[in-house]
Amino acid sequence: MKGIEAIVAHIDADSRQECSALLQSAQRRAEELRERERQKQARFAAREHERMEEHLSQIEQSRRQLLVMERRSALLRTRQAVVEEAFAAARASLEGLDTARREKLYLKLAEAAVEPEKEGEALVCREDRGTFGAALQRTYPRLHLSAESCGTAGFILRYGAVEVDCTLPTLLAQVRRRESARIATLLFGAEDDDGT
Repeated sequence: MKGIEAIVAHIDADSRQECSALLQSAQRRAEELRERERQKQARFAAREHERMEEHLSQIEQSRRQLLVMERRSALLRTRQAVVEEAFAAARASLEGLDTARREKLYLKLAEAAVEPEKEGEALVCREDRGTFGAALQRTYPRLHLSAESCGTAGFILRYGAVEVDCTLPTLLAQVRRRESARIATLLFGAEDDDGT
């Protein structure tokens, strides 16, 4: 029996050695699989981090662009308000001229607008009928003073169906349309909206 015990002991030793080798191999394989999984997770995390960074960068860029647009919009509104105030002040100043200066201004406007060879009528506000209206009729005898009023500072000339509006609000609106870029440059300089 000693021979059988020796054989069993030898088989047992070989089995333990083989089991130990299999166990070590399985542990190495398990460690390799865990390492591959860690690397896979690290790559996934890195890609996700890059995507998140890119997304955040896009959000930041969009916010910057929105802030620039809001700044430009606010600046434009402010500039428009300043131009509006300037034209309102100009209108008030022109409407506030004393009678002699107002008459002189209106006659200068009439000089450019009246068609002396044509019969026509002039609509003048009630306030200026006695001074400017009379001067207009003396200067342009073919122009008759209408019983109608133009309702605002300045005057309107009528030649049949054609009207020439020389009221101050209309003239200032024409100047504003024609000269708005130059006025903005005079008021604010030639700077870009970014201050460059």
